[in-house]
Amino acid sequence: MEIQREAYLNQLIERRDNGMIKIVTGIRRCGKSYLLFTIFKRYLLESGVPKDHIIEIALDSIENEELRDPKECFRYIKDAMRDGRQYYLLLDEAFDGLDVVIRKALKGILVDGVTARGMTTVIASHNLRELEDMCDEVGLLHSGKILFQKDLNDLRSGFAKVQLVARPLPSRQELQKYIDIL
Repeated sequence: MEIQREAYLNQLIERRDNGMIKIVTGIRRCGKSYLLFTIFKRYLLESGVPKDHIIEIALDSIENEELRDPKECFRYIKDAMRDGRQYYLLLDEAFDGLDVVIRKALKGILVDGVTARGMTTVIASHNLRELEDMCDEVGLLHSGKILFQKDLNDLRSGFAKVQLVARPLPSRQELQKYIDIL
């Protein structure tokens, strides 16, 4: 039995060719890679994208260890792009385990080299912290629904972690009269 993840797929479809790097994030083993390499790829193929215009790289795989070198990764992607048509780059765990210098170089290649060529890039990762400097907008998906979607800078300026000590403890509904709770 396959879990369809239609809400998540529809989010990728709506933003498919908008010129922005898309990031799919969530806890380990929640289905990010499956969404990317199976469900989204199937959608692309069914919508007429040629198979050779979908570049898949799982950078956490030992088979792709040489592609963890930013220059090799860029060369691999560039060589796969044989014409001026739209390409789709699907990256899994792009920065996991890389040292800071290599991570920065690979991000630079993705932002400057790949997206400048008009490629749609989707990255799956369990670690949003490694990717937050690459995205302008963040959405929180939960149980197939979008809880919110905001500009990252607005999100940073409008949220605070609050610890509350009260007796008796107010209900969630009572607290939400005064603050928004995620």
